[in-house]
Amino acid sequence: MVIRPAIKSDYERYAQLIIQLTQLHKDMLPNIFTIPAGVPNREWFDPFMDNDQKLLILAEADNQILGILEAEIKDTGTELNSILKPRKILHIADMLVEKNSHHQGIGKALIIYAEEWGKSKDAIGAELSVYAFNQGANLFYEKIGFKPLKIVMEKEI
Repeated sequence: MVIRPAIKSDYERYAQLIIQLTQLHKDMLPNIFTIPAGVPNREWFDPFMDNDQKLLILAEADNQILGILEAEIKDTGTELNSILKPRKILHIADMLVEKNSHHQGIGKALIIYAEEWGKSKDAIGAELSVYAFNQGANLFYEKIGFKPLKIVMEKEI
């Protein structure tokens, strides 16, 4: 298995995985998620190609993409009157490992690559969001050192 940055010719295979990820969210939270026509599109993918503050990496074996991770560097606490201290954070926006490839170290390898990239950009920590329904992902992230920072709660009215 190789972890590598995505290139423009990876778009079609990347899009298939993003559709899987979106479908999972739609299936579990149909009152919140939908799959609009044309998602994902090139406007979603292309910014990762030419922005040194964004990262899109793939786990690949035998010419098959087994996992993806999208991340970016965020500067927090820089807004006027912010109560947050200024710091650079690696924000992991999305990660997906093919269902048949779970428990093979792919997710961990993607995270390690992203963390090293974040350190090279002077990030001092990493953050991500994961939905409560995704218990497997929650357990995985906790196992590799992530801990809850903020809980967003909802209520239908």
